[in-house]
Amino acid sequence: MIECYLTKYYNLAEKKPVCLGKCLKIVDFKDLHDCDLVIDAIYKGSEGSSIGNEPLHRLLSCGTMGCFRYVGSRNIPLLKYVVLYSSQIEPDWPDHLDTKTGYFTYYGDNREPGHQLEDTPKKGNQVLRDCFNALHTGNREIIPPFFIFSKGPLGRDVVYHLLEKGVLHTPSY
Repeated sequence: MIECYLTKYYNLAEKKPVCLGKCLKIVDFKDLHDCDLVIDAIYKGSEGSSIGNEPLHRLLSCGTMGCFRYVGSRNIPLLKYVVLYSSQIEPDWPDHLDTKTGYFTYYGDNREPGHQLEDTPKKGNQVLRDCFNALHTGNREIIPPFFIFSKGPLGRDVVYHLLEKGVLHTPSY
């Protein structure tokens, strides 16, 4: 099923929004195993509250829970890819995609006081640390691709935002 809206797409190569005048794609749960990733497309979860209704696992063969869902060994360069999911509902950690620059600001998955920054169950912050270390030591080619999704409009739906490959940025203060 495809619902049409006039929408802007972000061209990462040219670093600018492009109005394509095309349809915003909505992919039904039953079609997730055989579909393309389209920026701003909504990938539907199935009805019900079961974890099996979650779309990212079906779409990208990754885990079913958490902000970081990686495929392959957690240690780069054996890490095949990372699916980064943001609910974008944490007021104290406002993850944000800047559509003008293509930068995604992510605050990590450690929200419990009294823990080390990298001390998380899924070790997602360790993955980020290792990727930043690779970037700053000239090993950009071993950084896995990051598929970035956020919570969709209904239930377990997700929205695909962008693919980052070896382009991690450290903020300047």
